[in-house]
Amino acid sequence: MRILHFLDLEGPQRMSDIARLVGVSLPAATITVEKLVEAKLVKRTPDPKDRRVVRVELTAKGRRIVQQMNNVHEKRFGEILAKLSPSERKELIGNFQRIHELLSLIDKR
Repeated sequence: MRILHFLDLEGPQRMSDIARLVGVSLPAATITVEKLVEAKLVKRTPDPKDRRVVRVELTAKGRRIVQQMNNVHEKRFGEILAKLSPSERKELIGNFQRIHELLSLIDKR
C-alpha cells in the first residue's frame, strides 16, 4: 500500500525510485509491482523522454483504492482527535507542525 500512496503523491515513477522508497532490491520491487499490475491497481507506461525507461503509475482503480484508504484514515484520525480536549489538540497540531518543519529540513539536503 505504501507504493500506492507514493504514486498518488508523486505521480508516475521509475522502478528504481519505487525500490528505494520501499527499501528493497530492484528485483523485489519488480515482483511487488507485478502483483499490483495483476490486480489492476497500477500500470507500466513508457517514459516519454527515454523509451528504455518504464514508469509505474496508478490506474483509476488504484486511485479509488487510495482514496478509500485515505477516507478510512481521516475518519479514524477524526475520532481520535474528538477524544482530545481543545488544548490537547492545539498541542498536538503544534507538534505535527514542528515534525513537518524538521522533515522539510531533511528533504532539502
